[in-house]
Amino acid sequence: MGKKKISVLGAGGWGITLARLMDKQGHQITLWEPIEENLVILTKQREAIDYFPGFKIPKDIIITGSIKEAILHSDVIIIAVRSAFLRDTAEQIKGL
Repeated sequence: MGKKKISVLGAGGWGITLARLMDKQGHQITLWEPIEENLVILTKQREAIDYFPGFKIPKDIIITGSIKEAILHSDVIIIAVRSAFLRDTAEQIKGL
């Protein structure tokens, strides 16, 4: 499998873990975080202090609050949001 552009929708524990694993395999990763407060922390500190304190998110992983930007030109989209947010997330990407 060649290098893919992969979008991970959801920057919680599972989303960050998947993003990191695929980044280590050489893929281009975009991580989507819809909650502004969390987005600011992730982009400034490159760390998910609630899930993995001390674990730095590599600089080559793009972090965005825009779902459109996250999935634009993606080869693969992984939805890693809590089940309570799955329907809303699917509705947001439906028309893009």
